[in-house]
Amino acid sequence: MVRSASTLREYRKLVAAEPPDLALLDLTLPDGRALEALEPQQSPNPFPILIITCHGDESRAVEAMKAGALDYIVKSAGAFAEMPRTVKRALRVWEAFQAANRAKEALRAGEELFRLALRNSPIMVFQQDRELRYTKLFNPHPGFKPETTLGKKDEDLLEPEKAEQLTSLKRGVLKTGISARCEAQTAIGGRTSFYELTLEPLRGFGGHIAGLTGVAVDVTERRKMEEERKTVSGLVMRAREGEKRMFAAALHDAIGDMQVGLSSSLLLVEEEIKKGDAEPALAQVEQTKELAKGLAAMMKNVCVNIWPPALEISGLPGALSELVARFRRRAGIRTSQSILLPDDGKTADSSVAIVIYRLVQEALNNAAKHSRAKKLKLTINHDAEKVLLSVSDNGRGFDALRPRSKRSSLGLKIMREDAESVGGSLSIDSQPGQGTVITAEFPRRLPEPGPKPEFHHAH
Repeated sequence: MVRSASTLREYRKLVAAEPPDLALLDLTLPDGRALEALEPQQSPNPFPILIITCHGDESRAVEAMKAGALDYIVKSAGAFAEMPRTVKRALRVWEAFQAANRAKEALRAGEELFRLALRNSPIMVFQQDRELRYTKLFNPHPGFKPETTLGKKDEDLLEPEKAEQLTSLKRGVLKTGISARCEAQTAIGGRTSFYELTLEPLRGFGGHIAGLTGVAVDVTERRKMEEERKTVSGLVMRAREGEKRMFAAALHDAIGDMQVGLSSSLLLVEEEIKKGDAEPALAQVEQTKELAKGLAAMMKNVCVNIWPPALEISGLPGALSELVARFRRRAGIRTSQSILLPDDGKTADSSVAIVIYRLVQEALNNAAKHSRAKKLKLTINHDAEKVLLSVSDNGRGFDALRPRSKRSSLGLKIMREDAESVGGSLSIDSQPGQGTVITAEFPRRLPEPGPKPEFHHAH
């Protein structure tokens, strides 16, 4: 259906009541110019507008097209004869424009969802053309802002050596059409970052390579953690080897002293016996017995430090009670304890038992050496899921957030690593003058125990 209006005002009423499929507007109307109708259309159903005029003025045509007209038609007999085909062609062009706009909007919405998905992730996605200029950038590193990156190449953004390596790799992808992966290192703002980089050829219409798509995963923190873990593992190994050397030296020296003492004592006994003097010989035998007892006690203490036999005999509660009693006598710190472990026997029989024992042992040793505390409390409890450990004292404390000496930091790292080795966690809360609280959690269901050393107890 064709409708007509003789003025701009009538036209506006018609399109407000029912938007047309297409409008033909004379450039000059009684109450204004058609260009006034070419305002950005707010209707949910926009339509194409063709301007008709009797003037073949190119500047007016450009003005009309810039204002939003789909086409500009100069009145003539031929133009009117061709009008049906002109209208059909205009409708086809308009539909193509609308389809392109819908595609652009869908692409924009898709890119926005893509940005949201990447936000707060360590993944950066980018595209480059065949000249390796950046054309798109999603979730970039703070040092690669779109406004300073798009349109540029790696050589404009990175150190020459790094840029040359990346450019060579990317050119290979463009040339062969084969994806590539590598690890890239960049220095931005004085901070070195590491990326796992995947490059894929970007194909255009007809399958030709129009550029490339890259995915860069920031693995800087992971690399840092791996390096720190290697460092800590080395420190732990050296510390434990140091403990072994310490035990070996203690055993060597003590046994050597005892051997000299026993040998000397037995020689004296032998001489007294040869003389036929029984009383001095018996006295010397008693001294030899005391030396032998001393050697046995020393060996027992070393064995207890390596592996507490009380774990085998009375379980973890008994071993901890014995440990606390020795600490109380040695350190002179008033100590209380509350040990409530699951009654299913899992804790005492698993490898976590020795970890709990070692954590308590280290915490007590630290308190005796550094805390200057008057009181200390050991608490072990449990719920349906976890075993909970706490060692707290009222000593001088320290700044838990401030780096400490390598030796003390190593001790805390070893404690954390031991807790994590059986699926647990450990935290330390301390402030100067506020005492120290060490807490640890372990899963209720614990891993099966590993092989344990066998002990033979003399009767």
